[in-house]
Amino acid sequence: MSGWRNIFFEDGHPAYEYFHEDNKTYTVQIWDENNYEPLLKNGNGLIISGDGDNLINHTTYKDSICVESYHIRTNKKDTVYTICDTYVSYKGGLEKMYQKIKNRTNYSLNAWQRGHTGTVYVECIIDKDGIPTEIRVVEKVFYEFDLEAIKVVESLKKWIVGRHKGKPVKCLIVLPIEFY
Repeated sequence: MSGWRNIFFEDGHPAYEYFHEDNKTYTVQIWDENNYEPLLKNGNGLIISGDGDNLINHTTYKDSICVESYHIRTNKKDTVYTICDTYVSYKGGLEKMYQKIKNRTNYSLNAWQRGHTGTVYVECIIDKDGIPTEIRVVEKVFYEFDLEAIKVVESLKKWIVGRHKGKPVKCLIVLPIEFY
C-alpha cells in the first residue's frame, strides 16, 4: 500500500497527514485538536495527550517516523509500549505462532451449524516476563469465537519481551484469531 492520506477533524480542519512508501508510514504533520496548530516541525516532535484521568500517551517522531510510543497508566502506575527499540516477538517467530493459533483454535459445532465465520481481534499486554496479560476482545464476531480467541491467546506463553533503552518493557499487541 502506498500513497498519501489525510484525516480530518469532524469540523473539517486537518488532523493528520501521512504517506505510505516501501512498507513504511511517514507522518508529515499532526495538528492540535483545540487550536489546529501543527505539532511536528520538519517531521520531528513529541506529542503528549491523554484522557485527563488515567492515561497519558507519549509519541515521538523523528524524520517523520514514529520511533517511540507508550501509554502511562496512572491508575496502574505502569507504562505500556506500542513502539519501542526492540518490540515483543513470539519465540520461534510469526509462522510458529500462527501455526499454534491454528492448532489450538476450536471451531464449535454450534457456530459451524449456524454458519458463523470471522476474525476476532484480541488485545493483550505482554508483560516483562513474556506472559500475555489483560487479554480482551477488541473486535467481536460471535460470542463462542470471542471466548475461544481469549483461551487461545492465554495459551501463547513463549514471548520474547520488548526492550526499550536496554530494559524489558510491557508491550501492547493485537492478534487476529480466524474462524473460517
